[in-house]
Amino acid sequence: MTISALPKGIAFTRYFTALAKCDGDVTGALAIAEASWGESSLPARVLRSAVAAGTTTDSTWAGPLVEYQQIESEFIE
Repeated sequence: MTISALPKGIAFTRYFTALAKCDGDVTGALAIAEASWGESSLPARVLRSAVAAGTTTDSTWAGPLVEYQQIESEFIE
């Protein structure tokens, strides 16, 4: 299932590029992704989900991790 209009693998490449530019700092990578591709871009949403706190009382707290799994699958494919 394709989750964006971008060619397969581009979302993951952008995610990795933002992380690489910040030496793995998720907060800095999020700022780069938002500035480069927009706040609602897939890499920005995935990076934002990586910094959000989880909770045991919210049954949907891990939902954003699905997007990461999807961009990873497209990259591997």
